[in-house]
Amino acid sequence: MVILRKIIDFGMRVQSILGALCLIAIVVVISSGVVLRYVFNSPWAWTEEIITFVFIWLSFAGAGVVAAKRHHIVVDFITGMFSRRMRFLVQLVSNLLIMSLLAVMSVSTAAVMPSLKHGTVALGIPRYFYNLPILIVSLYILLVYVEDMVALFRGDADNGSRLEPQKEAES
Repeated sequence: MVILRKIIDFGMRVQSILGALCLIAIVVVISSGVVLRYVFNSPWAWTEEIITFVFIWLSFAGAGVVAAKRHHIVVDFITGMFSRRMRFLVQLVSNLLIMSLLAVMSVSTAAVMPSLKHGTVALGIPRYFYNLPILIVSLYILLVYVEDMVALFRGDADNGSRLEPQKEAES
């Protein structure tokens, strides 16, 4: 469990840094593209391709960080009225469904990636690089939910499980 937590924490740090770098790249490329187009009348042909590529990576890196921090939006109004046992069952079914979806996404992406060898028009980026974050982050979030399931069965709500709502620090 300790090793899994270290892997999740490391992945979260890597994805946070990657997300920040992607955001910086988006701002720099778009700003440069606007200046080149409207000031120098010489636009880059590849701006849209690189922005799409970087935005996909940004989106999935953000999803991984949010999952690891357990900051996904949760509406627990109804489940808050359930007994502890019923909340456990709802969380169990929810986690199993999410893990099943992540497994399907991972397997499907891994199966389709070898056929995506052709590159983009302007930069020639192989199309499988656009799908790579789906595979990586799906497997990463699956690890997060494995940890969540272990915490759920241990009854350890403070160690990852969403069985009990986490309290935000009041400012």
